[in-house]
Formats: sequence, C-alpha cells, structure tokens
Amino acid sequence: MSLEGVPVTALTHLGGFAEQVLLHENNIVRVDQPIPHEIACVLGCGVLAGAGAVLNAAQVPNGATVAVYGCGGLGLMAIQAAVLVGAAQIIAVDVVDDKLEHARRFGATDVVNSAEVDPASAIRELTGGGADFVFDFVGRPEATKYAYESVGRAGELGVVGLNKPGTKLEIEIGPSFVWNQVRIRPIFNGSTNFKRDIPYFVKLYNEGQFKLDELVSRSISLDEVNEAYTQMHLHNGRTVVTFA
Repeated sequence: MSLEGVPVTALTHLGGFAEQVLLHENNIVRVDQPIPHEIACVLGCGVLAGAGAVLNAAQVPNGATVAVYGCGGLGLMAIQAAVLVGAAQIIAVDVVDDKLEHARRFGATDVVNSAEVDPASAIRELTGGGADFVFDFVGRPEATKYAYESVGRAGELGVVGLNKPGTKLEIEIGPSFVWNQVRIRPIFNGSTNFKRDIPYFVKLYNEGQFKLDELVSRSISLDEVNEAYTQMHLHNGRTVVTFA
C-alpha cells in the first residue's frame, strides 16, 4: 500500500484487518487469567502505550500532579494509571466535552477544554505553578508546545503522540529554561515489556482496578471497518473488530 507514492505499512508490522495473521513468537504473550477476547485485544496498544507511559517511562510517584493532553484511548489509560499510583491531581485536556466527561469517569480530578481556554495557563493555575508530569498524546506541535508550558519546575514532559516527520517544535530558551529544569522524554509504546506488563494489566482488570470494559465504546464486524474510520471522531475509547 502507498500514500502519495510513499509506502505505508502497519506499525511494527503487526497491525492489519485480517482473519488470520502469522506472528513471530517474540510478538506473542500468553495470558492465563480469564479475560474476554474483545477486551484483551485493547491491551496490545492503548493500554500499554497509555498506562505504560505513566508506570514505566515516567514512573510517576504517589502524590504527584499529572496533566494529560488528549483523552482518547491512550490518554484515558494514562489517567487510570495515574489513579493507580495515587497521583494527587489529574488534569485532563481535550477539545471535546464528551471526552472530558469520559476522562472524569476514568479518574480525572479536573478537566480543561483547550478549545475554550489556554490550557497551559489553566494547568498552572490549577496546580499552583505547573504539573509535575505532563503527557502529550495528541501528536500536534501546538499541543506539544502547550504541554511543555504546562510543566512545573523540575517536572517532566512525556511526548507519546507521533508528529509527522519533519515537524518543527519551537521552545523559547532563556534563563527560565535552565532555571525550570524541565525534562522532555520521548516515549514509545509506554516503554513496555509486554510479556510482563500485559499479564499485570489483566490482573488489575480482574481485581477491578482497571476499567477495560469501559474503554471499549463499540464492537463492529470486519465489513464495518471503513465506516468506523469515518466516524472515529464521534466515539470515545476504542472500537473493537470482532470476527464471527
């Protein structure tokens, strides 16, 4: 497949809408605990990348303040992971009110609609100077810039959303840049060891600590994939393709 002459492949060569797929054993993990297949499937990306960013990459400690830009599937799982570690304040940022309400159900203590207010100013006001950990799941330079400006002194920005190749991000460097000591951490797939993390997340699900059922907003057949893509902006969480 190509897009404007540029080859397009599945991310890490694993994705695809096929009834059967051949995988290397290094890309497979056995799950012995009970979990429905249509719920287990979301563990392969959304949960690992979202929750893993908080638990593995940033290792957010108890009592920290956290802000999450983008309340899709990954952002919701980051919020839920922040709840799990005992974050003192969890601020969800998005441009869609329905997604922000969904974020509250996953544990956000505060929400900010960035289409209505400057999100960085709102977060600095809510936290008294900026959040300890900010995660950008949007993948747009303007969102990343706002996310950077939302970090408090000696805090950390985790960049998870993928910007287009060649995207430029401008950050002003002055005395405050050194004084604030803000760290920028790129995060791929939640810095995950999936053979360890997937069974752990299944355990949390079975203990009632992870809202995976609520993460799945609808199930569709393979024939409905194209329609689901056109309506993706209308749904929170994840759409699951089921095979009869």
